[in-house]
Amino acid sequence: MPRPAHARPLRQPSGMLIASSRDTAREIMKTHDIVFATRPKTNLGHKLVYQQRDIPKAPSGGYWRQIRSICVLQLLSAKRVHSYRSIREEETALLIENIGSTSVPVNLSEIFASLSNDVVCRVSFGRKYKEIGMRKYFRESVGELMRLLGSFSVGDYIPLLYQVNRINGLDAQAGRVAKAFDEFFDGVVDQHMEDQSIKIKGEDKKDFVDVLLEIRE
Repeated sequence: MPRPAHARPLRQPSGMLIASSRDTAREIMKTHDIVFATRPKTNLGHKLVYQQRDIPKAPSGGYWRQIRSICVLQLLSAKRVHSYRSIREEETALLIENIGSTSVPVNLSEIFASLSNDVVCRVSFGRKYKEIGMRKYFRESVGELMRLLGSFSVGDYIPLLYQVNRINGLDAQAGRVAKAFDEFFDGVVDQHMEDQSIKIKGEDKKDFVDVLLEIRE
């Protein structure tokens, strides 16, 4: 799943508008909300999230409405969520069994995080978190992605200083994380396409990647 050929770093990122009063905030958030609906473009978002083409950051318009519709009607519909009930129940039962079988103190934070990861990965990719190759590498990449998306990028606020990210290493870090996710998603898609060539899954057995591949066709 290669990134678009034109996915280059933003040379002149857009500046930020700061609403410093209640009246101004009301004008932005309520009176003229459609005008200000589009999220600001950021250098790191541009690099890490395919030119900000994800739902939270995609520009308001036809594309955003299309991907929102896919999520609401295809991926997160009541019928689809209900079809994953057995996965949630199975993983929860396994968690309780694992806790009950140990006689040593357990870290509940790590256990619940692992449960969430296993459920999300089975629903999204069709495999449990621990069954995905390079488990530690994947978990660290997710953590690094979240850290970078929350990092302060001076160029996003002062466009003339956009090259600071090259000096402090943010651009290089973002490039490494983007490449890691490209490789991971390529592997997931290739595996699903091979599986689809062997058998047609029932509607209640399809994960998110299966659904998205069908929509692409």
